[in-house]
Amino acid sequence: MKTEYYNRFTRNYKLVIAALGGTITIAPPMRVQFQADKSIYGGLNKIQIQLENLTERKRQALVKDAEESKRIPFQLSVGTKIPLN
Repeated sequence: MKTEYYNRFTRNYKLVIAALGGTITIAPPMRVQFQADKSIYGGLNKIQIQLENLTERKRQALVKDAEESKRIPFQLSVGTKIPLN
């Protein structure tokens, strides 16, 4: 696809996920969808992130054991001035 598709709103993003064996970085042209719900009552905020077209190796690195914590540490940066390197 053309670069214009990914920058049509002049926004960049970078998602860094702590996974088995290191970190996984997702940035354009990979497609990411997310929805965040922010609590005004001091509780935990919730976010749902959908990743498309991950390689088999990256998908396997994100699979968690049933006995492990259900939380996966990550950092999602979205905006117009996000450095991608």
